[in-house]
Amino acid sequence: MKLEKEQQLTVKKALESQGARHTRAKIDALTTDLMAGGKPRTYGERLAQMALITAGYLTKNNEERV
Repeated sequence: MKLEKEQQLTVKKALESQGARHTRAKIDALTTDLMAGGKPRTYGERLAQMALITAGYLTKNNEERV
């Protein structure tokens, strides 16, 4: 549970760094989708994915499957 919260915070910070404000539900859903190998559809989602990779929550293999 703690790991999931850290991942969600990483996604939130990545989105906020670009000026985006999203609901907790949207951040949670995006985090779950990206961690399950979902494909980012927007620049912000790609940025969030890269933040998860940089933080070590995703690997390059996860990114390549996307």
